[in-house]
Amino acid sequence: MKEVFKSARIVFFVGISICTGLSFLTAASQTIVLTDSLESVVLRESVAYLEDPGRELTIADLQRPSVQSRFANFSNEKLPNLGSTASAVWLKFTVVNQTRKDWALEIANSLLEEVTFYKVARGKVLGERHAGFLNPDAKRDIESNFYIFSLFSPDLPAPDTLTCYIRVVNSMPMQFPMQVATIRHLYEENHPIDVANGIYIGIVIAMMLYNLFIYASVRDKTYLLYVGYVFFAGSVIADFQGYIFDLLWRHTLMDKLPVVDYIPVMLANVFAILFARSFLDTPTHTPRMHKGMRLLLAGSVGIIVLGIMGTIFQLNTYKVWCEIAIQVIVFCSSVYMLGVGILLLSRKKRPALFYVLAWSIFLLSTVVFILQIDGLVPNTFFTEHSIQIGSAAETILLSLALADRINTYKKEREDAQNQYIAQLQENEQVRTRIARDLHDDIGSTLSSIAILSQVARQHSQKSHNPSEILEKISNSAQKMMDSMHDIVWTTQPSNDSLNSVTVRMREFAAEVLEAKNILYQIQVDEPVLALKLPTKHHYDFYMIFKEAINNAAKYSEATKVQVQVNRENGELRLHIHDNGKGFEQNSVKSGNGLKNMQKRAAQLDGKLHIYSRPGEGTLIKVSMPITQ
Repeated sequence: MKEVFKSARIVFFVGISICTGLSFLTAASQTIVLTDSLESVVLRESVAYLEDPGRELTIADLQRPSVQSRFANFSNEKLPNLGSTASAVWLKFTVVNQTRKDWALEIANSLLEEVTFYKVARGKVLGERHAGFLNPDAKRDIESNFYIFSLFSPDLPAPDTLTCYIRVVNSMPMQFPMQVATIRHLYEENHPIDVANGIYIGIVIAMMLYNLFIYASVRDKTYLLYVGYVFFAGSVIADFQGYIFDLLWRHTLMDKLPVVDYIPVMLANVFAILFARSFLDTPTHTPRMHKGMRLLLAGSVGIIVLGIMGTIFQLNTYKVWCEIAIQVIVFCSSVYMLGVGILLLSRKKRPALFYVLAWSIFLLSTVVFILQIDGLVPNTFFTEHSIQIGSAAETILLSLALADRINTYKKEREDAQNQYIAQLQENEQVRTRIARDLHDDIGSTLSSIAILSQVARQHSQKSHNPSEILEKISNSAQKMMDSMHDIVWTTQPSNDSLNSVTVRMREFAAEVLEAKNILYQIQVDEPVLALKLPTKHHYDFYMIFKEAINNAAKYSEATKVQVQVNRENGELRLHIHDNGKGFEQNSVKSGNGLKNMQKRAAQLDGKLHIYSRPGEGTLIKVSMPITQ
């Protein structure tokens, strides 16, 4: 598999493998002639290469004609590319200097593991330099995030013609973006790139600190996973540009640990999966796809372990296959996560909109970058740095999505506060109602008991039979106990469903009507049973029913009572009809019972209507609005 080096580092984000053609035709490389009119020369057809599977060839061996004949050209490739290989690779080019300028060779691939540079003139090795982030003897002629080797200097005598050899060992794709340029040109070319990369790294750090602050406030792990993702994703790009090795690992023990190269990519992939699962809430919204993300997560962790094992045991071929496995797992993860986002977007999940937009922008920028490497789009500042631009846009968009999550939290808190306040107000109303009922019902009943007790005492002193008065006392006490039972029942949260209310209605009707030998029928529509009413409402609803049944039992002389509870046109309706003697509504004086029923209907924001005529019974209709 022939892969473009930069796309291999960016494969974490998109997992796209780029295959390029490779010509194995043996040919002599073209000589590079440096003139005063030139400032830089990009090395393509001028470079020849030789693979050394056993890693045994030395610079002396390369001077033999039999070895020289094995060199082959890179043909017309836009970027010298040999893909992933466990072989050592030798590169060769010849340069003729006709100027008095400072010329240097730049290899813009910061993650080559071992690089050895030789200058040869007239069959004699004039200089040898070692580089590479795994090379213990690494030393650079010019301090830079890329590899720069001095070729010609106007202050030092040097032959006009040099043959340069570069030996490279790398477990990752072998790609060599190289140019011969003046020191001035390299500085002018790299300075704006360093500034742009500095802006990108600044954006990454700013977004990390911002979301760390939010995490400290809300304690939502999604923000912490985002920080981890952005950190390792930014590290991959900074590593790809050579800044991680140049600023952090060089001259430390870390530059002796080859697993450092595996860890940022795979940890970025791990945190990308964890963040997607949490941000999109896949366990809730798409459980099946969530299981697939678990497999990708396990695969990513497994590859980290395999990469470490390959490094510890110095298994070169093993390391190459591990690198290919990294590309495969990251490609699968990227496609899978984008698919999950699109699926949830089709289900109108708001977070998926931000996620798909951010991920799509980065994918598009990556495609532009790869097309630029392949020479299919022009080389401009935007195309050459589209990866950083896309990553920065993705970072900002996801941060905005998380900021939108804050608004969701704020709304949830406000709703919870409003619900709490409403509950407090309802509790206050319940307490007020209980106090009123205790004062009205139980207070008046206790007063009656006290008066009747006094009368009974007076009758006993006069030798009168107090049994009638004692019966009234007993009835009053029973009434008081019933009222207390009703009040306690309504305050229990388990009784807030209409199903509980109708059960109690049936119990009360059986107790009162059966004692009077009155047939009764209670019909409740099935959908009504699931309705839940506020405490203050289901109590008033029940008390209206109770008052109507009491009146029917005491005054109507009915033989049959029908009760119907249903829902119609957004209203809960209660109809109570008896076949009793009825009454003339205009001639009957309104008592406390009727007034209480009307008052309770008003507290329900409902209406109460009574229809009755002598000899035709009585119909009571109650209606109240419901929102469920």
